[in-house]
Amino acid sequence: MQHWGEAMSRLQTAMFINDFKGMAEASWAINRAPEVDKDSLARLEKALDSKEYRDLRRFERYLRETSENMAKKAGEKDIRGVLVEQGKVVAACVQCHDLFQVKILMTLK
Repeated sequence: MQHWGEAMSRLQTAMFINDFKGMAEASWAINRAPEVDKDSLARLEKALDSKEYRDLRRFERYLRETSENMAKKAGEKDIRGVLVEQGKVVAACVQCHDLFQVKILMTLK
């Protein structure tokens, strides 16, 4: 998750200075952040009920899909498109943190 936070910070900086190359790079960094390792996934699957685990994985897929769309919009120099996708990414992050952050931190510490 730390990779996503660092990439989001780079994205914000690039957006404020209209650096489309930086926006695309940060968006791809979000998209290509390392997968959670298999051991951690197994521990999370045990700690969460089946619906929670499916929802957690759904949030991750959505984040990767949306960040890919955001990278493409940045490549097109479409700042409005980047902003729309960035809003979706932030909303997904906030929802996921609200639902799972405590359980994830307790499980993986």
